[in-house]
Amino acid sequence: MAMKMNMDKEGVGGFLAEILDGLAVAEYARLPEIGLYMDQLTTVIDERLRGYKRSEVGKKPVLTKTMINNYTKDGVLPPPERKKYGREQIALLVLIYHLKSVITIQDISAIFDVIEDGMMTVESVYKAFEVIQGEKVKSLRDNIGGIVEEVRGVMNLHPGLAGKSEALPLLTAISLLTEASLLKLLAERLIDSFKEV
Repeated sequence: MAMKMNMDKEGVGGFLAEILDGLAVAEYARLPEIGLYMDQLTTVIDERLRGYKRSEVGKKPVLTKTMINNYTKDGVLPPPERKKYGREQIALLVLIYHLKSVITIQDISAIFDVIEDGMMTVESVYKAFEVIQGEKVKSLRDNIGGIVEEVRGVMNLHPGLAGKSEALPLLTAISLLTEASLLKLLAERLIDSFKEV
């Protein structure tokens, strides 16, 4: 099976940098203050997270009504008031979206339990998330060239890969996934530490 590559003239690093440049932080201050019904909620969430969608193909919402209802049923998300979702619930849904691809819903629930225990507010956690997310995107954007060069160096050590440009996107993906896996492990251990308290 041939690998389909859609890289611009700057190659893998340019392609990844372009993706990072298209990510916007869903700022707390710009989340709706008024309560939203489910259809409005899914539209707003989809709008705020547009840059994070994997593909425009299918145009599926990033969070479906069923998912949101399940988060409420499972106690991860507070229930709506008179069928309307407020700013804090929208913020929690944005957090759920970003966390659910990395950790389990049970771990997300443990994180939210710490917030609910009155140690901090949803607003303060979300605003910290905004800053962290922005800094992580900037840091990754600044380092993407180094990551690609590191992979090129590894390729040069292996005669079967040296000079094979088609291997670069694949091995860069493996490098990013390996780092993500290690970071996930560390995050899970931290979550376990405060679940035991």
